[in-house]
Amino acid sequence: MTGYNYYISGWGGNIIPAPEFPALAAKAERYLRYVIGSELEYITAIKNAVCAAAEALYDCQQNIAPQKGIKSQSADGVSVTYSTLSPTSLQKMEETMMYRAIQKELCGTGLLYKGC
Repeated sequence: MTGYNYYISGWGGNIIPAPEFPALAAKAERYLRYVIGSELEYITAIKNAVCAAAEALYDCQQNIAPQKGIKSQSADGVSVTYSTLSPTSLQKMEETMMYRAIQKELCGTGLLYKGC
């Protein structure tokens, strides 16, 4: 598993607090294993991809998931309806953001190729 020291020193991350990193990195690693379709060898590209995906996941959870926008509003009756992200929508958004981060780190390595 990619450690917090690597996230700070090796990858240069500075967004995720230390107590939150292990859970985010574990989720990022599970998703990365799914994306590349095999077990992870902890080469630098993989560690970088885990850090990037964990940071994307943290960003999504901190900045996007809590937002609730106004879905509809009426003036005189003072009725406001707020929209929220469903768990499925949030998961899809997290996966999209992690995948984009992983792509940037693994581009040109051949690790994203699932073919025969």
